Amino acid sequence: MIFFSLGLPGRLAEWCDAVLARLASRLTGEVTLTTWPPLTRMLGYDPIAPVLDQLALSLVETSTAHLVFGARQPDERLRAALTAMNVRFVVALDDPRCAVVDILGSTNGDLRAVTRAIANSCPFVMRCASSPGAITIRGNRAGIDAVDAVAAIARHFDFPLGDG
Repeated sequence: MIFFSLGLPGRLAEWCDAVLARLASRLTGEVTLTTWPPLTRMLGYDPIAPVLDQLALSLVETSTAHLVFGARQPDERLRAALTAMNVRFVVALDDPRCAVVDILGSTNGDLRAVTRAIANSCPFVMRCASSPGAITIRGNRAGIDAVDAVAAIARHFDFPLGDG
């Protein structure tokens, strides 16, 4: 099974990817987490392969039962495919300024390159947030209620939750 987590690069999207992978691990079979494009590609100037092309490569390269696919620049083809197939997915919607700070804090990236990478992702992520099948997890400066967010993601994907 393929699970999608879309969002601006940064801690919130990484957290949503990890939550989805952890929930998927409760199913039978191994789980692989893949993120596209990687931050190094987003900060560069080379063309980035379309998300669906990379998804196909990821499926060929892995033999696990479940793939959690984190898309940081979810293009229109991906959004259209998710909508057409009625696929449920997570959208990590963070303040772009927080995403810039997250990336600058975790890399030695140039402010202009980081800002450009976030700006290139914003319209795609925003458009996906209003798509059918999306559950939007919003970040803010005070943080998110992790327990409620995990429970909401689990309910959205019909994962059973125990008391723990």
